[in-house]
Amino acid sequence: MTTSTPKISIIVPVYNTEKYLAQCIESILNQSMSDFELLLIDDGSKDSSGLICDRYAIQDKRIQVFHQTNQGVSTARNYGIDTAQSEWLCFIDSDDYIGPNYLAAFFDCSVLSEDCLNMQGWKLISDIDGKIMKSYSYPDLFVEKHQMKEIFCHYNFLSNSRPAEKLFNKKLLDRISLRFRTDLPVREDAMFVYTYRMHISSVKLISTTEYYYRQAFRRNTLSHKNHPHPVFLTIREELPPLIQKTLGKWELSDTLQGNNIVSYYKNKTCLSILKSLYAYPVPAQERRKVLKVIFNDKAYFDDPCFQTEPLLRLFKNLYHICPIRLYDTLCFIPFHIYYKYVKKMK
Repeated sequence: MTTSTPKISIIVPVYNTEKYLAQCIESILNQSMSDFELLLIDDGSKDSSGLICDRYAIQDKRIQVFHQTNQGVSTARNYGIDTAQSEWLCFIDSDDYIGPNYLAAFFDCSVLSEDCLNMQGWKLISDIDGKIMKSYSYPDLFVEKHQMKEIFCHYNFLSNSRPAEKLFNKKLLDRISLRFRTDLPVREDAMFVYTYRMHISSVKLISTTEYYYRQAFRRNTLSHKNHPHPVFLTIREELPPLIQKTLGKWELSDTLQGNNIVSYYKNKTCLSILKSLYAYPVPAQERRKVLKVIFNDKAYFDDPCFQTEPLLRLFKNLYHICPIRLYDTLCFIPFHIYYKYVKKMK
C-alpha cells in the first residue's frame, strides 16, 4: 500500500516556545484543509518544547518531529525543506498561529504555479490579551510583470520579506539551489524571500488574513538575539543590492515605494552596526575602523534615504565634526551604559 504525497508541507522551527507551541500546533491541526504534513524541527530547546512536539506526534500521524542541537533558525528551516515530501511549502513560527482557512486559501485561489508566489495578509496580536493590534490585507489580485508598477504602488507587497504568509514551490527552491543562509543569524529571511522573487514571474495576492504574529514579544526565541557587527557588515554589502536587483527585475527601481524598501534596510542595517559595535567588547581600534567604513562610503551613506532617519543623520553629522577618538567616546558611553546596565534590568 502506497501513501499519497501530502498537498503541502508545513515547516515549523521550534526553540524555547513552550508557552505558545500548543496553540501553534493546534491551529495547524484544526485546518479546514487536512491534506498536509507538519514538520516540527526542535532546534535544541532548553524548555519543554521538544516534549510538546513529541506528544503531538504520537497523537497525529501527519506530524514528524526532528530534534537537533541548537544551530539556528536557518538550519532548522533548511532541514524542513530538505525533508519535505510535498511540492508546496509554507513556514510558520512556533510562537505564532493560523486561522482555520489559512492553508485552504492558498489552494482555493485560481493560480497555483511554480513561477507565481502566492501570499496572504496578517494580523499582529497582543501577547497580554490576544487582541489584534494591527492588521494588513491585500485584495484578491493576480499580478503579472506588466501590471506590477500600478499594483505595487498601491499595496507595496514587495516590502514584506517574511517567509510566513507565503506559499513556496519546492521544485523551484531545488532548481535554483535556494536555502536560508546559515551564516546570517538575522535578515536571512529577507535574503531568502528576495532571492526567491528574482525567479518568479507573477504574484497572487490573497485577501485572507489568517496568520497571527506575536512578533513584538519575542525574547527567547530563534529570532530575538543580539549579533556582532560582522554579521551586519555582510548584510550591508549584500541585502540592499539584492533588493535593488529585485526591484529592477520588476521595473520598480524608479518608484518611491521601492526606494523606501531599500532605505528601510539601509537604515536598519547601519543602526544595527552602530549598536553592535558597543553592545559587544569590540576593541576601540576595530570600532573606529568600522565607523570610517560606514560613514565614508558616499555611495551608501549619502543616499537621500538617510534624510528620513534623524538618528542616523545625527550620528553622521557628529562623525564629520568630531575627531574619531572623541566621536567613538561619545558613542561608547551611552551605548555601554545601556547594554551593561539598563538592558539587564528589563
